[in-house]
Amino acid sequence: MGSSAGGVGSSFELIVDEIGPVLAKVATACAAAGAELVAVTTTEPTLERVFLHLTGRALRD
Repeated sequence: MGSSAGGVGSSFELIVDEIGPVLAKVATACAAAGAELVAVTTTEPTLERVFLHLTGRALRD
């Protein structure tokens, strides 16, 4: 699925193929910046999210 990132306010979302290596880098970057990593949530992508990520369009557009 590749990777992408986006954020709103003090939250951000990462879309990655493998969470392990990315999570370690995010935690290191937060610590280096003096930011607190408060929560991490993982979800498996739905077919609709994969389609939207790949095409930039919703299924019903």
